[in-house]
Amino acid sequence: VPLGVGGVGEGGLLALTAAAVDSRLTACWVAGSFQEREGLWREPVYRNVWRLLTEFGDAEQAGMIAPRSLTIEACRVPVSAGSAVADAGRAAVAAPGRIEPCRLSSVQAEVTRARRFFEVYDAEPKLQLIVSGPDGAGLPASSQALASFLSGLLPGTDLPTASLPLKLAELRDIKVDAGECAERQRRQLEELQEHVQRVIRRSHQTRDSIWQSVTVDDWSARQDRLRALVHDELIGRLPHSLLSPDVRSRKVRETQEYLAYEVELRVFEDVLAGGILLLPKGIPAGQRRPAVVCQHGLEGMPLETISRDSRPFASYKAFSEQLVQQGYVVFAPQNPYRGGDEFRVLQRMSNPLGRTLFSLIVEQHRQLLNWLQTLPQVNADQIAFYGLSYGGKTAMRVPPLLQQYRVAICSGDFTDWPRTISANDERFSYVFTGEYEIPEWNLAHLASYAELARLMSPRPFMVEAGYKDGGQPAELVAAEFAKVRRHYDRLGISERAELEFFDGPHTIHGVGTFRFLRKHLLGK
Repeated sequence: VPLGVGGVGEGGLLALTAAAVDSRLTACWVAGSFQEREGLWREPVYRNVWRLLTEFGDAEQAGMIAPRSLTIEACRVPVSAGSAVADAGRAAVAAPGRIEPCRLSSVQAEVTRARRFFEVYDAEPKLQLIVSGPDGAGLPASSQALASFLSGLLPGTDLPTASLPLKLAELRDIKVDAGECAERQRRQLEELQEHVQRVIRRSHQTRDSIWQSVTVDDWSARQDRLRALVHDELIGRLPHSLLSPDVRSRKVRETQEYLAYEVELRVFEDVLAGGILLLPKGIPAGQRRPAVVCQHGLEGMPLETISRDSRPFASYKAFSEQLVQQGYVVFAPQNPYRGGDEFRVLQRMSNPLGRTLFSLIVEQHRQLLNWLQTLPQVNADQIAFYGLSYGGKTAMRVPPLLQQYRVAICSGDFTDWPRTISANDERFSYVFTGEYEIPEWNLAHLASYAELARLMSPRPFMVEAGYKDGGQPAELVAAEFAKVRRHYDRLGISERAELEFFDGPHTIHGVGTFRFLRKHLLGK
């Protein structure tokens, strides 16, 4: 018995993918959802499939159907102007995403691209474009579209096209129990959720199979390959070469203890890096000091890591200023996670290309490090990274890849990351926040924070965590760090991995971490 699949709008999207991956489907009908996909980032977030557009548009999926029958219908479909409206009592945290009618010109352009695949099989007639109504604005399931689909499913059959399509009036007598439909949908959703949660709970088994190593020699042989794997498959590697930095700077503050300069560097065409450089006064000629890069959190700015004003001080404790007062050269970079949905759009645009926001951040920091190492006041072999919150996320993703960072400190972010971004039954989960850019493709099967921290070894790594930090329960932090400590123990460098808890909230503490910096940068 021949099998076919067809659908309208969202159903058409599913039909196209199903027919592409399952050759048992003889014919496919796609109504109102076949088009160019360069605007994928504007669509609902679940369509933001990692690296999709580097290999597949709709035309390439059509090519996987060739030489079987494919009917494309340009037509009107249900639309959605944005994210779903939250029910009463629920937080409005859904990611924005629109479903719009496919422009006829876009449909035609993608069908033209798809034809080349059917030509390879000498099967051009198997690909049909049907335009419903003026400019593809007619209703779906036109007589011509259904006739094309059915003739592909049952070739040679004489079809009574005059009776197609079915009229809505003919369906009125079909009784549908709305409550039963809602209950069935609820059960399906719960089954899918439980399946995903079960996969997450077991994901450590896959990570362990990738990362297992027990000896110094084994780790030395494998860490570069694992670092490349994380860069390519989790962060996303940019293919561009760094430009000359063309550094520009201006003095923005002077105290009795230090000078502060605003600095700007070129990274790529139209991409800059920048921040605030703090230089201690009185550095003897020829002396090079250790440097600490102090990274702000979400929606933050470099000056907030220096400020003594009550609001930023509550989080950052002016840790950049404290460190320059202790004699370090300090640089506080501006990272791009600022501006609400403006930076999240960059993440959305990047994911289908196999990249993330951190693809860019890594290269910005690479350029900053290259420049810092040229400064006459900086010891190029003694540069540390210390970041809070989203700066802690940066600590887990940038220093493991950039070995010019000789020490890394993650504050207010280290935890069991797969559970934190996916749990549907914990208040700390990102599922219940508006930070829809947080999930990372296949992270649970590739690297949690323990694995990313292992890429720091044999370099020193430290975690700072407050007991009252609502985002990272201490129990999860301790359990995840135990894996890091075990790794450092096995390498015989236990003293290079530390965890400090303090009785406080989501903030810089600056006690054990400052000792850690003195120990590993100054040898004190």
